[in-house]
Amino acid sequence: MVHPSKSNLSTKGQSWFDLLQPWVKQGLIVGVTMKILQQLAGISGILYYTSQILEQAGVGILLKWFNFFFIIYFDVLTSALTTLMMLPSIGGAIKCMDRNGRRSLLLYTIPML
Repeated sequence: MVHPSKSNLSTKGQSWFDLLQPWVKQGLIVGVTMKILQQLAGISGILYYTSQILEQAGVGILLKWFNFFFIIYFDVLTSALTTLMMLPSIGGAIKCMDRNGRRSLLLYTIPML
């Protein structure tokens, strides 16, 4: 293994202006645009507030009505159930990406974002 300071890839002389090179600029624009669209879609906020959303929707009352004794762990329970329900979807998305290619899926889903 080569120590980074002794490798051929020297960081000496690099600056932020290197991001404006034509071969880097296009990838940078695509990456930043994808992250902005992802944030505007709002899934991060929904996942963060899942337990509060379900509590306000009345799921806690429903669990009390069925004498569900894990009601004191409602936040942990909803996070765990959300994660367990997301896992099969993630697996399906990975298979879909392998079958169809990332570029075509990205181009088809951008209008939905």
